[in-house]
Amino acid sequence: MRHFALFRKSNKADSPSSEEAKGYYEDRSNTRNEFLKQLFGLTSRVNTLQDWALTAEREKLFKLYADPNSGNSVVYAVVSSIAAAVADVMQYAELQDADNDVVEKHWSLDLLREPNDATTLSEFMQLYTVNLLVVGDAFVYGQSPISRLNGQRYSSMYVMPSHLVQIISGGVIAPIKGYRLTTSAVYDASAPLLTPSNVMFAKLPNPSGETFHGLSPLISALKKIELLDVGDRRMNSSFKNGGVVNVVFPKSSDGLGLTPQQTDDFNDAMNEGVGNKTKFVATEVGAVRLGDTPADLTILQTSEYATQAICNVYSYPLDLLYARSTYSNMSEAKKMRYQIAIPYAMAFLEKYGKWTGVVKEGLHFTINTDKIEVLKPNATEVIAAMVNAGTTINERREYLGYEPIKEDIGDQVTYAMSTAFAGDDAALSQPLPEVDDVSQLIQPQDDGQQDQPQPQE
Repeated sequence: MRHFALFRKSNKADSPSSEEAKGYYEDRSNTRNEFLKQLFGLTSRVNTLQDWALTAEREKLFKLYADPNSGNSVVYAVVSSIAAAVADVMQYAELQDADNDVVEKHWSLDLLREPNDATTLSEFMQLYTVNLLVVGDAFVYGQSPISRLNGQRYSSMYVMPSHLVQIISGGVIAPIKGYRLTTSAVYDASAPLLTPSNVMFAKLPNPSGETFHGLSPLISALKKIELLDVGDRRMNSSFKNGGVVNVVFPKSSDGLGLTPQQTDDFNDAMNEGVGNKTKFVATEVGAVRLGDTPADLTILQTSEYATQAICNVYSYPLDLLYARSTYSNMSEAKKMRYQIAIPYAMAFLEKYGKWTGVVKEGLHFTINTDKIEVLKPNATEVIAAMVNAGTTINERREYLGYEPIKEDIGDQVTYAMSTAFAGDDAALSQPLPEVDDVSQLIQPQDDGQQDQPQPQE
């Protein structure tokens, strides 16, 4: 899998390369590509051990999200929040023609709304987004229909577990020969391959030329995640032990201390069970508290920095994760989540449009953001601005979606009661006189005749 995809137009009208990703799939004209020739010459074959190592690494990434033992709560919270927002945004997906008119009926729309009998659009998009954000790529398998009525290519589709997908290369002639499901525990090179044209493959950008797989955002935050895990284990251990360690010792004024039997009895009594209990002993004792070491305190104090690193790789605000006062307004918090989710939804629709072939029909998918309620401007603020700007009642009712008032008053310009004017409408329509000094507009001019009596007739 040490290959890099080159985007090139295929000469075959029905070739998957012209629909999914140009240059990825079997097309012998790839042999003319000098770049692919050199790249495949350097990394012509990836052995089984390297394939196994990559699969193991991807499984480790997935466990950060889903494994009960090694899972990270911050990773789960951030990824799940974005995935849920992407699923919500996809409810407003539309298929449009070249004139941006909405297409109501198309088999690709039906497939998107009901991917398969057991999965809703919301569930499908959450699975897709979780795989993409955690592992770095996402795979969708499309089941070919028995008969292709109305150009239908797939009758159902399923999100494949990305951490188990292996991309099989066939060299420069067929860079992606197919896909296989495998694990690091069971590697079967003879397992049948999934047909490339039936798999929609999406990934996050990966600058490496050694693999087709995408680059997981978590790769750059792994060391910070380890700090979080160490801190969690330290706190869990402290709670199980009843707090920080305390050393208890006998205090004897005669210097004799306790007898061996008394020492055994004392140890049994003091160390019985787990947790804090009241103990009664027959001799005076002392205790020294051993608090957290500087290293332990440093680990605990860096937890927020590690959490910030996870948020950063997903461009997710730390304040939104902690629900701090900056985002106490819930509508603003929801708006931020949607703004993060929309690019992921649009990227999916772009891939989906190519995979289903609707782009060849002059159609395209998009998100109608005007219908997303939380992204709409605050109606109260908009109406207040319209009132101050001098609008009619019917103009404001139209913005709110209400029917117009038929009486004349509905078409009259109205203002807020607190609005003050500098004169009547005629005066307002007159241009200001040209002056050299602005103060002349707000102060009376002294021409030396202000105090002179007016001549009588």
